[in-house]
Amino acid sequence: MEQQAPPPADLNAPCALRMMLIRRYSYLTLKFSNPIISASGRWEASWNGGGTAADTEAALLATVLEKFQDCGGAEHSWETTGTVRDPLNGENVILTQRRVCNYCDGKERVITLYHPGPTAEEDS
Repeated sequence: MEQQAPPPADLNAPCALRMMLIRRYSYLTLKFSNPIISASGRWEASWNGGGTAADTEAALLATVLEKFQDCGGAEHSWETTGTVRDPLNGENVILTQRRVCNYCDGKERVITLYHPGPTAEEDS
């Protein structure tokens, strides 16, 4: 059976898409700023380790989806498969994650997060 592509993210419903992305990437402290409060006077998104800006909200959301390699579908998620303390900086942890999505190619990524306290695995 051939898989169908997910419906494209509805960039005309920006509030719902922003909230979905904020929840999905909460561990990165993703936040959005409108031109009234942003330093650049443009639509901005920032997260731990990055950020972007665009002239329109739709363009910003499309850029954020691209940077996170996210199709915008409700089924799209990253599953953490491993957590280890960074050997070069003891205040960081290294997460290994695998993409779980019916519509996207499987992929693995490694991200580093600042986490000076013990992780759940280290507590046990």
